[in-house]
Amino acid sequence: MVLTRRASLAFRTYSVLDFPELDLSSVEHINAFSKENVMMQVIEAQSRNALNIHRDRSRDIDIEEYRKSLKLILQEPGKANVLRAIRLLERRNDIYAVSPNYFSSFPEFYASYEESLGLEVVTQPE
Repeated sequence: MVLTRRASLAFRTYSVLDFPELDLSSVEHINAFSKENVMMQVIEAQSRNALNIHRDRSRDIDIEEYRKSLKLILQEPGKANVLRAIRLLERRNDIYAVSPNYFSSFPEFYASYEESLGLEVVTQPE
């Protein structure tokens, strides 16, 4: 789920309580690492004395395009529950986009792919 620019720049920390319409077990902040950097950029942009702020700009983020991403974990997963959650979240005005989580791990696929390339397969315990 991606928040609107306005909601993203409010720098709130979200919890399950912020989504009363859903039965969530947790809320994960996907791009939390960039929060401090974006906050510093916003402060700098608002400062009249911006030239006196010295920091590493190599990790700057386009503030106009910045959106906070959250991963919502349903207490009862499943296709019907995910689609219901998406419909409910699309009604909110603080959400830019919402979609199912397509990120997954397929260790069997990767292992067979690596083996087909002649690579040594290293697996992690689950």
